[in-house]
Amino acid sequence: MTLQSINKKFYTNPYSNLKLTVKRGESTLKFKFKLIPLIE
Repeated sequence: MTLQSINKKFYTNPYSNLKLTVKRGESTLKFKFKLIPLIE
């Protein structure tokens, strides 16, 4: 995921959730982020 795609998602839906999955060998890490604007 690039910074431009995160920026585009932030402006279209500022309170959306992002899910990332990182695979290294046999282990899998899952992350969940919630986009929250600092200034409204």
